[in-house]
Amino acid sequence: MEERKFYFRSLTPEEERQIPAGGSKLRNIADCGGIWDAKVYGQLKTLFGEPIYETEDLEQQYEYCIEAKDDKGICRYLRAYSGPSGPAIGGEQGDLDQKAADQLAELILSSEPSDYQYEGIYCDGPCRVRMGVLKGTAYYEENELAQEEGI
Repeated sequence: MEERKFYFRSLTPEEERQIPAGGSKLRNIADCGGIWDAKVYGQLKTLFGEPIYETEDLEQQYEYCIEAKDDKGICRYLRAYSGPSGPAIGGEQGDLDQKAADQLAELILSSEPSDYQYEGIYCDGPCRVRMGVLKGTAYYEENELAQEEGI
């Protein structure tokens, strides 16, 4: 298969509602965990701004809907998200989607992270997670939830 160059842009919530739902995980963004998860989210914010959604549930933390258009004008739709296995990219199964996902991951990992703060809950812990980027440095903290917090 010939080499293709993809160009990426984040879809607005209105645009995202117009594309078909579905697809599955194509790849992890990186071998992540803890501080690397925090950095990847900051890198996504640098590239694409705010996600379609963000929740307090660490296993459904955020999602971006990304249009990947190649140099021939062919368009694929990807989802950059953080789920149970950490930051990942999803889309339709197939070589073209996989190539787009690989190029997107390279772009993300080569970007500087934006500063942000996030607080959520990891129910399997159960623990409260505070993470973010401050002055370009990623941080990640977990604190066990007390029984009286209802988790």
